[in-house]
Amino acid sequence: MKVRVPKGACDTHMHFYDEKRPGAPGTFLPGHFTVKEYREVQKRLGLERVIVVQANAYRDDNAVALDAMKELGKSAKGVRWSSRP
Repeated sequence: MKVRVPKGACDTHMHFYDEKRPGAPGTFLPGHFTVKEYREVQKRLGLERVIVVQANAYRDDNAVALDAMKELGKSAKGVRWSSRP
């Protein structure tokens, strides 16, 4: 069965992880998930846009999310996690 999604379909919640960037003390990194791997999923599902959500394992270090959004280009927007009120 082939999934059909509307033009402009958006993945509303995606985390990226980089094994080269350690998580904050006491947190767990579930693996290494790259933009290249995500692009394959995006293509298979027919998704054109994505909301990159800051993984709380990185706490206030937004570098992985920002790098992913930069690589994804204009089709990506982001939400950051902050421990500050």
